[in-house]
Amino acid sequence: MTDVIRQIYSAHSKFSDFGPSDPGDPRIRQIGRLVGTGKRVLDIGCSLGNTTAHIRACGNEVVGIDVAEPFLAACRAKGIECYSCNIETEDLPVIGTFDVVVMTEFFEHLIDPLIALGTVRRLVRPGGKLVISTINCAYIKYRFELAMGRLPNFGENCAMNDPVRPYNLHHKSLFTIPNFVKTLH
Repeated sequence: MTDVIRQIYSAHSKFSDFGPSDPGDPRIRQIGRLVGTGKRVLDIGCSLGNTTAHIRACGNEVVGIDVAEPFLAACRAKGIECYSCNIETEDLPVIGTFDVVVMTEFFEHLIDPLIALGTVRRLVRPGGKLVISTINCAYIKYRFELAMGRLPNFGENCAMNDPVRPYNLHHKSLFTIPNFVKTLH
């Protein structure tokens, strides 16, 4: 399964903007505020490293994890320490523990988020925190798409969909706010 996941996200990378990140992006700035400063931070699903780089610029030590080598190469080009790992199926590299674990727009890509949460629990130091964001699949825009008989793209580039596979390969676990909170508990 890990090889399939790597193939999906390595193919996904060809649709990504590898240009400079926008330091003014309000979501990235908010994540930086939630993390704070002077922390050791793990960014799981670090992708291109834009959020990771901002967290580092806030005065934190950062480490990233992703499954797609093109994303990891982009992170390394930004000077970010990062590792290839599928946290659902592989042992983590020896990276220690963290004050904060960040998972932004990552949770919905997991086959079984509870496996990832079990791993995260071991990585977060006592008193540490998890900063996580995911898609609310019950958002009115997505409900409208479903009512019109279309599969919501949940913010993904529709060009990424293989014409042979008219389904969403990327999002495997969808959440509403109540079931997201229940999952975290």
